[in-house]
Amino acid sequence: MVAKSLLVKILLRVILPLAVILVIVFSLGYFGLKQATGIGWFEGMRIEKDVKQVIAEFMEAGEARDIEEAYACKYYKSSFEEGIVELIERRYDDVFAGYKSLAINSMSWQSDMMLLGGGAFQRCRVKGDITYTSGRVLRFDARMVKENGIWKISVLRIGGHLIIEGNWREGKGSDF
Repeated sequence: MVAKSLLVKILLRVILPLAVILVIVFSLGYFGLKQATGIGWFEGMRIEKDVKQVIAEFMEAGEARDIEEAYACKYYKSSFEEGIVELIERRYDDVFAGYKSLAINSMSWQSDMMLLGGGAFQRCRVKGDITYTSGRVLRFDARMVKENGIWKISVLRIGGHLIIEGNWREGKGSDF
């Protein structure tokens, strides 16, 4: 009888509230984000991972002075502010040298629902921090565009430097 009473108390005071909290958290995480932004939580995580990987590859290419790899990360309609050779080889050592990691602090998405007839996310804006081996941290702001199913950098500003410039949206600039 005492064991049964103890089991009921544990169920009512621990397990049941924990189950309710988990249901609320997962419901808000899925339905809340989906309703507010039009994107599911897991899709948002996947996009963030893919976008972060492209920016990290660009930074690693810049540090290694690998022009071809850096160019592969850029959206085809965008251009390097100073030209690729100057960017990688000379002028921006302070941006690339000692690159260690990057963190994304915020993301926003935009789909081309009207243009493509679907709801696929084709553009996003990412803000975050780049950390260097010296401990220095620079803020970055990137606008990404999906090109043939792969995220590419359309616009990239690191610290005070505009590294990659381009039209955010075809035909018009945008503050998105």
